Amino acid sequence: MADFFNKIAGGINKGVATVSANTKAMADKSKIKAVISNLENERRQLIQMLGQKIYDMHTETGEISVDEHVSNFISEITRRLELMAAQQEEMMRVDAELNMITGGTRHAAPYATPYDGIQCTCGHFNPAGARFCAGCGSNIGQPTPPGPTEPPGPPAE
Repeated sequence: MADFFNKIAGGINKGVATVSANTKAMADKSKIKAVISNLENERRQLIQMLGQKIYDMHTETGEISVDEHVSNFISEITRRLELMAAQQEEMMRVDAELNMITGGTRHAAPYATPYDGIQCTCGHFNPAGARFCAGCGSNIGQPTPPGPTEPPGPPAE
């Protein structure tokens, strides 16, 4: 009887640890996504400002040259792209860390080997037969039971 309760306690402890790890990972990923979004907005603004600079240069002189200001814009845009890539790598690291804690039900890299289950649109791999995604909670559905394969015959008389 004690073994039974120990197994139950172990299962509960593992469940609590998994929920805790998932919560921390989701919070970390939310922060990373916010940083990526801010960097993307800054990149778009820089591109718009660069376009305006080139347009002004063309209307004033009839020519477009790559001067120090244009080079600085290009450098800043490139820097934003590099920072975004670093944040994407951090997101993959968080996923990999979560894999280690939860037993590897998620794949950190897009080139990971396929999982025998259902992949949600959020990228999370779920066990076969799952109705909801364990990563985002979306309904991933179950196949509907097959209906009649033949149309009904004529009514009996």
